[in-house]
Amino acid sequence: MAATEERTEQATPKRRKDAREKGQVAKSMELNGAVSMLAGLMAWKTFGPGTAARWQELVGAHIRQASVLTHLTPDALQVVCRDSIREYLLLVTPILLVSLVAGVATNILQSGFLFSTQPLAWDFKRLDIFQGIGRMFSQRAAMELVKSTAKAAVVGYIIVQFFRQRISEVLGIIKQDPMLVGSSLGRLCLDLLVRTSLALAVIAIADYAFQRWQFEKTLRMTKEEVKEEFKRTEGDPQIKGRLRQLQRQYARKRMMADVRRATVVVTNPTHLAIALCYEPGKTPAPIVLAKGQRLVAQKIKEIARENNIPVIENKPLAQALYAQCEIGDSIPLELYRSVAEVIAFVLAQSGQLPTGVTAQPS
Repeated sequence: MAATEERTEQATPKRRKDAREKGQVAKSMELNGAVSMLAGLMAWKTFGPGTAARWQELVGAHIRQASVLTHLTPDALQVVCRDSIREYLLLVTPILLVSLVAGVATNILQSGFLFSTQPLAWDFKRLDIFQGIGRMFSQRAAMELVKSTAKAAVVGYIIVQFFRQRISEVLGIIKQDPMLVGSSLGRLCLDLLVRTSLALAVIAIADYAFQRWQFEKTLRMTKEEVKEEFKRTEGDPQIKGRLRQLQRQYARKRMMADVRRATVVVTNPTHLAIALCYEPGKTPAPIVLAKGQRLVAQKIKEIARENNIPVIENKPLAQALYAQCEIGDSIPLELYRSVAEVIAFVLAQSGQLPTGVTAQPS
């Protein structure tokens, strides 16, 4: 039933947590690339003039070095290439670092700090040919095809339009001084990259919106799945109800067993019964061992009579004790006098009252 039931319910926090632990989050790699490119362009605008000047110096130095060398040995060529590569890398390192940090930051903003090895785990389902064919013709695959086609079309259109508009400037570079060619090409490339990156950023934003929608759709649950998950996390309501019932039965049995230790049972007389325990020198105040009404009260009185425990009728006191005291509590201060009179009467009847003290039940 759950396999055919429509997924209409929003994902529960546990399902989201499980998906995250598996490395499944809403994320667009296109957005990472677009932000990295834009950040790199901003860095180029900042460090570009100095980088271009230093680049020209390096190119000029290498050209002059090559012109004076009449006999270039393999060792000398290796040294020249190594030094040139190191110098060029040092020039572009700040721009590359800015681009890299921007890409990492965008990734963290999309999914937060996430580390999971589960996507790397071996899964035999990936070898299933039918599932592979299904993924090839899935909605996600169709969206990836549309996205790739759109990117290629947009980038191609931008490049064609750019060179149509700047063709004269491109041809003019050929006639320039070789030392100025680098800066002219740099300006042209920067303009082209700005236009391309802005177009790709628009596509990336749309892709991110689609990825979030697709991710939320895959997380949706059926009503039966929500119910089963609630049972796993909160417990089956029937089982919990049965446990509460058993706990109440156990507590009642223990309470009835405690009645045998009572000093006196105060009754309403038929509706309420409260068993009190007082041991001079051991308990500072009388303690409520058991209480109940109707059938439970009848059971308390029955156990009391079987164990020769006095049962005293005192309606006001019984009602006050039942309302104000819980099992295991000491009696409240305002009931001391009334309870003391009852216990004193019981102790006097059993001959345990100290000499010279007299008492009457309330």
